[in-house]
Amino acid sequence: MTSTGAECLREGREATTAADWARARTRFEEARGFDDSAPEALDGLSEVANFEGEYERAIALKEEAFAAYRERDKPVDASHAARWLGFMYATYHGNYAVASGWIARAESLLEGVEERAAHGWLILDHAPFSRNPEERQKVAASALAIARRFGDADLEFEAIALLGESHVAVGRIADGMKLLDEAMAAVAGGEIADHKAIGEIYCRLLSACEHATDVRRAEDWMSAIDRHVVWTDFVRPTCRTHYGGILMAQGRWQEAEAELLAAIKAFERGYRADAAFPLVRLAELRVRQGRFEEAERLLEDREWDPRARRAVAAIALGRRRLPLAAELATLCLEGAAETIRPAGRPLSFSLAPNSRGAINTAPDQRSTDSRGSPRDLGTQASRRRRRSWPVGWRSRSANTARSAT
Repeated sequence: MTSTGAECLREGREATTAADWARARTRFEEARGFDDSAPEALDGLSEVANFEGEYERAIALKEEAFAAYRERDKPVDASHAARWLGFMYATYHGNYAVASGWIARAESLLEGVEERAAHGWLILDHAPFSRNPEERQKVAASALAIARRFGDADLEFEAIALLGESHVAVGRIADGMKLLDEAMAAVAGGEIADHKAIGEIYCRLLSACEHATDVRRAEDWMSAIDRHVVWTDFVRPTCRTHYGGILMAQGRWQEAEAELLAAIKAFERGYRADAAFPLVRLAELRVRQGRFEEAERLLEDREWDPRARRAVAAIALGRRRLPLAAELATLCLEGAAETIRPAGRPLSFSLAPNSRGAINTAPDQRSTDSRGSPRDLGTQASRRRRRSWPVGWRSRSANTARSAT
């Protein structure tokens, strides 16, 4: 029996949902035999290439799919392809200007299009543009309403996860974790088809667990990661980054270091631009250990990250360079609106008692989107532009260290 192009596409999508990459690739290639420039086939092959770690090929195929969607006047599908290209240019290439351009393209393509689930996804993409948890809650609620209106379960539970994470950020721990557990139960129950949505939900849960230092919940859900997540190149190191932050906050430094080093190695093999996030946490760990020079090397060119700013201020304090520490801490406070802190947990630094230079930092500022995703693009780019550090802070800090010896 001869298959049609439509049947090949349908079977290719089914194989993708089942994570049967070889079969998916075969069926999408067969669909191209009926129509070589079929955008759906190109899009499907891009997804398969991405999940198999062929990132350059995935980007090239997605760009071809985008052009084909535009040629065939399919703005909604083209918008979705543009969103994913934004994500890849940010997390793989670290090119935030190009990534931001693709996200803007995704938005403009839906202008004038009758409301549908795609608009909910775009609303959800705006989460990182605000560091205000109340605004993020509104974003999640708007996306959730659209998801339920159009019956998009993937969007619904990802919005629920964002809402839960935002609740945790403002101190509503029990309410937030209840929503996150609900989203994770939907993952476990097979209610979510999109592998990327499953990955995002896992990442938001671990981010919230880091906020709340909830090691038990993190470990409970991480134990099931192999059963639910096939997007391992991105999700596993992201989760390990947050888990490393949890272990660091608990003083389990050796375990934290192992998790962070594993995350860095995994990201460098794949979504390499996102290696910045575990690197900054590793720098924080080095500060706590009093290993300031190592921390400074890890923090090079990462002034856009609020956690990095905090670590640099802590280094200055640890070296007894109090005026510089105060100046850097002021910059951290001025940028506090860009980050989310758990309620009642102020920004502060102190020297650890009975230590020789080690820093004991108060609960950290934690950005809820501390990983690469379409939700990070505008924030990442703007952070890189706002580099207002005191001139010569590295040399001033190092000179202080030398004069103290």
